Amino acid sequence: MPVFTYEEISEVLSYNPEDGLLTWTDNAHHRVKGKTAGSRNKAGYIDLKVKGRRTYAHRLIWLLVHKEWPAKHIDHINGVTDDNRIENLRIVDNLGNRRNMKRHRGNASGITGIYFNKRAKKWQAYICVDYKQIYLGVFKYLVDAETARKEAEVKYGFHKNHGRK
Repeated sequence: MPVFTYEEISEVLSYNPEDGLLTWTDNAHHRVKGKTAGSRNKAGYIDLKVKGRRTYAHRLIWLLVHKEWPAKHIDHINGVTDDNRIENLRIVDNLGNRRNMKRHRGNASGITGIYFNKRAKKWQAYICVDYKQIYLGVFKYLVDAETARKEAEVKYGFHKNHGRK
């Protein structure tokens, strides 16, 4: 169910596709016409309050460009959560969104889905698909584990940016 309509948003906000910024088009509610709308939240996304409701800028941008409220998730393709250029945004389901995640901060190998198995004294690779962990093998060399992981990412339809820093 749409939170806003195109008409509601287009009367108060303007979008610049070159820099991905929203600006206010009216002076209502103590806003300055032409001022950049929204601010970065703790998660790094731009959010703002419009007509008494807080929402993400990327969802409003999708509405302004495509004239329909996004029914699913919007993925920032390059992983930069405040890069709201329309070319960096795509509609995905939850699974598609999870297949374009950055590398976990606790990752020690530097490659998503690979860790050093101390008991085997080898690199172990795995991938999670549909919430199930799939074992890809143990490898003497990190590069071999990485190859197995990358092949699995292609096989299971992960985005090429998945596992980025």
